[in-house]
Amino acid sequence: MRRFALITLCLVAVCAHIPLSAVTFIKLGNFAIDGVTSNGGFILDDGHAYKPVSKHQKKSAKSWQLTDVIMLLRKKGAKKYLLVNTRTGEKCKMRNTSIRN
Repeated sequence: MRRFALITLCLVAVCAHIPLSAVTFIKLGNFAIDGVTSNGGFILDDGHAYKPVSKHQKKSAKSWQLTDVIMLLRKKGAKKYLLVNTRTGEKCKMRNTSIRN
């Protein structure tokens, strides 16, 4: 019984110092798709171009169309964005590739 109590106390002490790793996104707004880039990305009406981070992400955004409204979310502490198509509900991780950030 003492061993169990000691192990439990040690685990509680260690867990108190480990931060919870919750991913936080900041909503930047809703923007329409104005154009398509040659690398499978999109130009939104906020004036920025976004490129998928992988082939899988490029594939998931294949059915997106011009004038679809996209909810743009930025990952806190990173330069990656999450684009959510409000028409289809599909999500795609992208990187901003435009000159002005």
